[in-house]
Amino acid sequence: MKMVQGSFTKRALMVALIAGSGILAASSFAMNGGGPGKQGCEFNQSKVDQAQSLQAKRGEHRARPLAALKESLNRSLTTPIKTL
Repeated sequence: MKMVQGSFTKRALMVALIAGSGILAASSFAMNGGGPGKQGCEFNQSKVDQAQSLQAKRGEHRARPLAALKESLNRSLTTPIKTL
């Protein structure tokens, strides 16, 4: 009976190791962008560049209405508002 139990334990251990390595391989594949092309640091840097360009566009978009508001306030006040 010990022979069957030892065989079962070895088999269960092998199945667990194979499943664990499969999960690690899948997560590694997903972290690298999912295949060929930009991977690792290059992929992350491109994402950072995209985020920075979007932030710059949003800043420009936000600055236009604020400049118009500042201009209208300057017209209504006797002392103009200074730019920071």
